[in-house]
Amino acid sequence: MAGAFRPVDRAGLAAHLAERARERSGRVRVLVDGAPPAAPLELARAIAERLRSGGRPALAVDADDFLRPASVRL
Repeated sequence: MAGAFRPVDRAGLAAHLAERARERSGRVRVLVDGAPPAAPLELARAIAERLRSGGRPALAVDADDFLRPASVRL
């Protein structure tokens, strides 16, 4: 069944997203968002590592390094 959902673990999701990014030409941005307990930065790092191991330059950047805290921003 095309488009069916299938459960995956974090490593499987990282592998899938890295493969999708590898299929694209030129610069590709993969944005990972989620609540802190979901550890989105860990997933972004896993994707970047898979891309690098496949010969594609990749960098995981934490948005906290660029965004001002909500208490200041709002």
